[in-house]
Amino acid sequence: MAQVVHFRGSRADVTRVAHTLAAILSGRQSDSLGLGIGFVMSLGFAALSDIKDAFVTKSSGGTDEMGITWPELAPSTIANRRVGAGDRGVGKRITRLPGQSTLDAAQQALLVRNRERIRTRETKKALIRFELSGLEPKEALRRARIVGGLKATRETGKTKVQTLGGRQVEILRDRGFLLNSLSPGTLSGSAGLTNYSKPAGDGGEEQIFEASAGQIIVGTNIVYAGTHQHGNEERNIPARPFLPDEQNPVPALWWDRWSGVAVQSLAVAARILFARGAA
Repeated sequence: MAQVVHFRGSRADVTRVAHTLAAILSGRQSDSLGLGIGFVMSLGFAALSDIKDAFVTKSSGGTDEMGITWPELAPSTIANRRVGAGDRGVGKRITRLPGQSTLDAAQQALLVRNRERIRTRETKKALIRFELSGLEPKEALRRARIVGGLKATRETGKTKVQTLGGRQVEILRDRGFLLNSLSPGTLSGSAGLTNYSKPAGDGGEEQIFEASAGQIIVGTNIVYAGTHQHGNEERNIPARPFLPDEQNPVPALWWDRWSGVAVQSLAVAARILFARGAA
């Protein structure tokens, strides 16, 4: 991506400005204007944008630009996901689980709705009994939930996995904490975009965005991120990589986009230096 910077001065002036910019970006010269930090922050922002887009693609069952497709979730995992309003609506895929005949979208929605109604009702009833018996609140709730689930299974004739395990859900996006921690925040500032704010919302504060002279580090501090990135055989969790690594290097398309961002950022920095005479 070509960028044109207009400057009136001698060749020596241009050379001096170019050397100054190179020294700032490499950390060999002070960065009072925030040009070097702004440069690496713009690259970090671009990296997070690609990481987020790839995450969303894989979460929906697609293949990202690194060539990665995530393994599907097990029915037991899906069954333990939260039940939201979308699960009670129509438009879900036709699904079939062991011991369960094929259900269309409306039938599946009705089954989910009935099970949740029964589970909620029976959990509340059991909770009252356990609280009156003198159990601690947390233990009373734990036991009540077990009772509610068993009652729902008995009345619907379907287990939790049979009822809820066939829902179409997005992979690694139950609460959205991990994705938010890998989403770009906000760049601001006048000279080189030197300010960065992490994304708002749960998980955003766990983002890693560390800019210094000549480098930018992006990632996440979410405690379970490493388990999903690399997998865990003992817990039967397959790897679902969301960050480039040795096995999944940065794809050429990303490098091309980042190079374009770098060129634009350099042009901004050069204009600022030329305007100030490289002072």
